[in-house]
Amino acid sequence: MKVNALVVLATFVWAGAAPANLLTNPGFSTEGTGGAQDAADWTEASNSGREAWGSHDGDGYLMAHYGWNAQTSDQFYQDVTGTTEGYTYTLSFWHEGDSGWNGTAVNASLVWLDSEGSSIGTPATVDLQPYFAESWSNRTLSGVAPSGTATVRVQFDATKPDGGSGSQKFDELDLVAIPEPTAMSLLGFTIAGLMGLRRRRHS
Repeated sequence: MKVNALVVLATFVWAGAAPANLLTNPGFSTEGTGGAQDAADWTEASNSGREAWGSHDGDGYLMAHYGWNAQTSDQFYQDVTGTTEGYTYTLSFWHEGDSGWNGTAVNASLVWLDSEGSSIGTPATVDLQPYFAESWSNRTLSGVAPSGTATVRVQFDATKPDGGSGSQKFDELDLVAIPEPTAMSLLGFTIAGLMGLRRRRHS
């Protein structure tokens, strides 16, 4: 009876290991304190903002890098604390670029920060070419948190000449953490061992 209960408990633990989205306000639906172009829980720097131009998830809101303002750099980001070193962090999101965009770079990154907020290790980065697709596409990137990581920053950057037109649009972000393979293997061995013990007790 005790073995059977342990098997059930271990199975629930295994099921509970399914990754959950670590980001808050991942679809930019919640307005921040800075007004309509500010998304709650996100920091918009330079030439980026929350917009109601439509969306991929149907809630009407997205985050955009603008192409027509006289600034050469755009950025928005969110810091996720409680990061575990050695875990693999995978970011997926939807991206669309207008044909009028004249920028020279658009990137998404996972930036590793230590307990003091300083960057450590090498960021995981993906170049989001083609910059003008005129249709939503799903993008992903992954990276392993290096030793000393306390926070992962989900960051989007763009560079462009002054002026221009069009925008880079982002929606439905999802960040998940996957434990080290050794941890998952140990849990699997535990469940397998308990199942084997249960079978022997009933034979």
